Amino acid sequence: VKSKEARRHGGEHYTTEANILKTIQPLFLDEYRDRLDRAWNDKGQLTKLHNELGQLRFLDPACGCGNFLVVAYRELRALELEILKRRRDLDMELIAAGKKVERAQLSLDVTANIKVTLDHFFGIEIDEWPARIAETAMLLVDHLANQQMELEFGVAPDRLPIAIASKIRQGNALEIDWNAVLPSNDQVMVVGNPPYAGQKERTAEQTANLRSALGDDYNGNLDFVSAWFRKASQYLTSPNSRFAFVATSSICQGQSVAPLWIPILKSGWSIAFAHRPFDWESESANPAGVHVVIVGLARDSRRGHRTLFHYAA
Repeated sequence: VKSKEARRHGGEHYTTEANILKTIQPLFLDEYRDRLDRAWNDKGQLTKLHNELGQLRFLDPACGCGNFLVVAYRELRALELEILKRRRDLDMELIAAGKKVERAQLSLDVTANIKVTLDHFFGIEIDEWPARIAETAMLLVDHLANQQMELEFGVAPDRLPIAIASKIRQGNALEIDWNAVLPSNDQVMVVGNPPYAGQKERTAEQTANLRSALGDDYNGNLDFVSAWFRKASQYLTSPNSRFAFVATSSICQGQSVAPLWIPILKSGWSIAFAHRPFDWESESANPAGVHVVIVGLARDSRRGHRTLFHYAA
């Protein structure tokens, strides 16, 4: 929806589904799929997992047309559908064995059991047109998820008139209080692909935003994307908080390392996973010619496991 020149001016880079999955899988999706596998034969644990999915909230503070939110919502609805199907199957196994079951899943309108809903997904986007596209895209992926539910259970939610929708705030994410968009708590995760712009490419406004976000740690060599890392690290304060961003590889090189990473690590964050630099691939007509990294951070001191993804040179 934007020209190459307009995207470059804003430091914007369209994110493919493959790169979104590289971000959200190690951030949260792999963990919840592993928990589903371990709870497969335990209806109580399945219910607990389902309830936890319903408590999660997601913020993409540079959401563009909503790619990250769309894929995250789709994957979580698919996971939820697996949980509902398995709970139904466990109930039916008990019924077949002649045992009493309080609630047979097949006899219920399962649409009342949907806990992963659009209003749990939030975004901030500086331009109006992509923000409106993001809202529409979320409604479309919700419709697709509901169609999958109808195929399995014979019933789907009636979404009209639209009462539940994602919340996309138009504005400059570096000038907005993220808590005013989504109050931070233990269930909030931040994810996305914020804009990149080096010292020569930045506008005066972008440089002012970067200075404001980094304060005394501002370094002219830092890329614009650094502001999102700093702001996310200050926004999420709960012990189990986590966030992950796609970023230009320059944030992990040379004079950028100390001013960006030392304050973040000293404030209680640790790198939970990272993708070493790889060539950027895009489905857009004019992909950006950059090398990127993906960095996921966690506050939870108990997360001893760390993962580093390597790519062939």
